Amino acid sequence: MKLLANIAYHHHPNRVENLTKVIEAIKSYPVQSEIFVDTNDPQAAQELAHLPVTFHAHTAMGHPWELTSKHRQGLRRCIGTLTGWHILRTT
Repeated sequence: MKLLANIAYHHHPNRVENLTKVIEAIKSYPVQSEIFVDTNDPQAAQELAHLPVTFHAHTAMGHPWELTSKHRQGLRRCIGTLTGWHILRTT
């Protein structure tokens, strides 16, 4: 089984520990996994570069709640190549 996980992460220093725990939990599953993190802050990708994930920074949003729908863009790009993948979406 393969798992594609997408996390909406509104960056704040107090939330780094929780994000790290979620990523570690997903990576501990006995399956092949890919994790994408949608964030509002490009700096987050630099600060958290040690994590085994792909970051997508979204800075042109009218409201912070828009971050929760940004995963759709990435999934649209991947949808044709996701044969055999299960999708996990978290906010």
